[in-house]
Amino acid sequence: GEGGSEIEARFGAFQVAEERLLRACVPGALVLIGAGLVGKRWCMLAHQRGAVAVDMGSVLDAWAGIQSRSSGLPERVMRLFNVEPASTCT
Repeated sequence: GEGGSEIEARFGAFQVAEERLLRACVPGALVLIGAGLVGKRWCMLAHQRGAVAVDMGSVLDAWAGIQSRSSGLPERVMRLFNVEPASTCT
């Protein structure tokens, strides 16, 4: 949009999510993260606070039945999650 309002909204949403993550990260907490590139940062922040962070990546998409990888997830992987593949996200 004009003036970058869409990108500002996206950064705002990431900021809110990061703040919620930081409040939840206490020593010994288990945090599952699937957020693409920003997920690497969130794992680092969680670890710094003593939480155990696991970057689940596209496994979370597979659980939801979403083919988020350009090459798609193998059918056998989708069957493991008992889901029918949904349309590809771009």
